[in-house]
Amino acid sequence: MNRYLPLILIICLVTFMDYLDSTIIFIAGPNVSAFFQLGVSDGSWLVMGYDLILCAMLIPLSKLAKYGHARNMLIIGLSIFIVGTVMCFFSDFNYWVLIAFRVVEGIGAVLCAATLPIMIVTMFPEDMQGRVTGAMLTGAGASMIIAPILGGWLTGSLGWQYIFLVNVPICIIALILSIKYVPGSSEKKRSNFDIKGMLLSVASIVSMLMFFEDVVDGGSIVIVYAIVCVVSSCLLVLHIRKHGDNGIISHSIIANKEFRRLATSMLLAVMLIEGMLFLIPYYLEVGWNMSVFESGVYFAIISVSVVFISIPVGRICETKGSRNILVAGCILSVVFSLLFIFMEESWGPIMLVLTLLTIGSAYAIFETAHYVRLIRHMPGPLKDEAATFGTMISFLGASLGVSVFDIFVDIAISDGLGDGFRFCCGVCIVMAILGAILTLSVKSMKDRATSEGCE
Repeated sequence: MNRYLPLILIICLVTFMDYLDSTIIFIAGPNVSAFFQLGVSDGSWLVMGYDLILCAMLIPLSKLAKYGHARNMLIIGLSIFIVGTVMCFFSDFNYWVLIAFRVVEGIGAVLCAATLPIMIVTMFPEDMQGRVTGAMLTGAGASMIIAPILGGWLTGSLGWQYIFLVNVPICIIALILSIKYVPGSSEKKRSNFDIKGMLLSVASIVSMLMFFEDVVDGGSIVIVYAIVCVVSSCLLVLHIRKHGDNGIISHSIIANKEFRRLATSMLLAVMLIEGMLFLIPYYLEVGWNMSVFESGVYFAIISVSVVFISIPVGRICETKGSRNILVAGCILSVVFSLLFIFMEESWGPIMLVLTLLTIGSAYAIFETAHYVRLIRHMPGPLKDEAATFGTMISFLGASLGVSVFDIFVDIAISDGLGDGFRFCCGVCIVMAILGAILTLSVKSMKDRATSEGCE
């Protein structure tokens, strides 16, 4: 076990870095929007500019990692992330310059993210992978506890610009450890990189996200995005069928009906959680008239559940399977959505804290159990691609969750932010029910993590 500790620490630090950046942006988002005199829609680009690159480039870069370049990609990615983070600090003179350097951050982050699934699948024995995934999410949860409180204090005391400096020392430590402990590949596999598949996947994902981002504003550009998305997606499907398991995405993964159900269930789960995480700071600061620091403290409560539940969830997935616990996550999602729909300020802080703890519990279950289930469901040669696919779904779900919930708020906000937020909670209930149906539709015997690969 001791020989794996440096690798686990690196994985946790890289995940900590990514989630710290994402969470601290959620807290500072309302202040950044006010600083540049933006609405909620334009303000969402703080998240979108970062996640867009992650969604579009994760699968192509994961192929490079699979060919033996994981160590170099991790080192380069951390270096780029440091540069992008520092430049974001100096970009308070123009919002779109800030977004441009958020994209640079995203490039560094996607290089790192593309290596983590490969590291988990190839550098750890199968009976450790659930715990490593849980430890990874514990690192994420720890950052999500620190980020809201620290981000709220920095934003309120020094200014939102200073939130970007927090990650610099963490990245430097992760970079030093990666250079020292991440092993290089003994042999780099030669393969013709699927350039056409990469371009089609990037066009499909980017146009889809841009469509959801601009659909409320309307105009001819939205039609263009829709056409590009449909055409590129159809061409990508045909391309994958033609190239089999040698393309940008293995045809065996896409052709597996049960895997598609699991992936769709995970996408719905991530969308509902990330959409709520994006809206909660607005809800607390505008609806409940909290300060940025107060909002950050309450937001951190969500992460308490993530920290304490993630590793036990990983252990349950290894020994009992993921199916039942995922259904429990869907039930928790319905519960916290109903609580938010009927909640009033007169209920007091205790009920708000319980609701936020429920969100954190659902978050820990979804991120850990879905990820493990996708890996366990696929045969050995495709486990690393299934892991990467799961990571891509996580980033895609985060971007879609922010964009789609932003649309729902814009539609329902005419009577106040509170009504728009409650409408989104109703959408969460529908998504949770659909996720539970899809989860139950896949037999649990393919979900049990045992040495034989079945229950």
